[in-house]
Amino acid sequence: MKTFESNLVHRMLGGLERQFYQQNLVGSTNIVCVLTFEGRLDSKQLKSALQKLIGHHPRLGSAIIADPYIRFSPLPSMDLPYQESFEGNWRSVLEEDLHRPYPGPQIFLHHLVTDGSTLLLGFNHAVVDGLSSLILARQLIELYNGHVLSLSPSMEAVEDRFPKSFRGLQGWWKAIRFILHLAKLRSTLQIGLIVPTRSTGSTGFKLSDTRDLNDLARARGSNFFALLSAVILKSVYEIYGTGSESSLSLNTPVSLRSSANIPSDEIGVFLAGHLALYSISPTTDPWTLARACFDTLKQGVAEGHPMLLTLLARGSRKPSAPKIPTKPSPHRPTVSISNLGRIEPLSAAQGIEVSEVHAVSAQSMKDPFAFVVASYREETFIDLQFSKEKLNRDEAEALLSAVRQKMSFLSANS
Repeated sequence: MKTFESNLVHRMLGGLERQFYQQNLVGSTNIVCVLTFEGRLDSKQLKSALQKLIGHHPRLGSAIIADPYIRFSPLPSMDLPYQESFEGNWRSVLEEDLHRPYPGPQIFLHHLVTDGSTLLLGFNHAVVDGLSSLILARQLIELYNGHVLSLSPSMEAVEDRFPKSFRGLQGWWKAIRFILHLAKLRSTLQIGLIVPTRSTGSTGFKLSDTRDLNDLARARGSNFFALLSAVILKSVYEIYGTGSESSLSLNTPVSLRSSANIPSDEIGVFLAGHLALYSISPTTDPWTLARACFDTLKQGVAEGHPMLLTLLARGSRKPSAPKIPTKPSPHRPTVSISNLGRIEPLSAAQGIEVSEVHAVSAQSMKDPFAFVVASYREETFIDLQFSKEKLNRDEAEALLSAVRQKMSFLSANS
């Protein structure tokens, strides 16, 4: 299995992988998985587990080079990508780690030691997506506990594993028709300044036991995530709208694992966006909007829209940096909301339980902010990452507060 993986280390990057690599030439799209523990972990055992994890996934111990095509290349030697800090809170550490460069290994472990341990497991987004970061975090704990891993090897790029109807000429014909569909989208609200993102801020809140709210949403024809999407869209409109009816474009990252028949434990970049446009006015009912979000996403996934967007979003095969935006684009997604779902409880690290789990990414050049929602045990964590250049922290906190108030009210009355 290791030999097969090592051979694939030399392969060229796929379309989405190239896109993230090229975005990192002008900014950052890195991912960090945050695990908060109820006690302190042993540093020596952590380093050993990290070394083993890299050994199991040679691509994590590789560099990405362009000669002239963009491909993985194994590193002949490297320092262990590990750091310890003993002060600060994990949000402030996260903001720095989100923009860490990855010239060598595609992984970095930052161990924040205070009353307990917080692990910030960072990755180059060209190698790992959000769900893959959670898989690797789970594997790191298993190795810390001295267990032996049985892994699915990393294989070819996701678009090369699409169903036949989404590959070759059939796929491109569908993609061209999809472009025409996207071209009909109306202009959307401009949010934040039109400047490139150089740094990402992070904030968030948690809701306890949202099962009743999810049950209520299902009874009304949607689900918790669709309701949260509606609340966020409504909050954005209330802050940035002009009082008349306006359009907001919603980007919902979707996992392609099922569509491309990807093993549940394989790591890689297996996600795509789903774009939809919604009209919002002062009288828009959140429950009606939630049903629209739910139905549109369900229908779009069934019709393969995320796979088509993957074909359209391919980065160039040559290492050309994307242009820095200087004016608003009417069709860009202005609101991005990722759903990590309900995360299965992680193993305790030799008796020390994991109390919180987050997996967030740095803001890309274009988008002002992105929400991430994940449920772990009896709590739901809602994180907001924002471009410090496009929005100031007070603006981000005002948006988060509006969402928190609405969700808390709905939760209390469910």
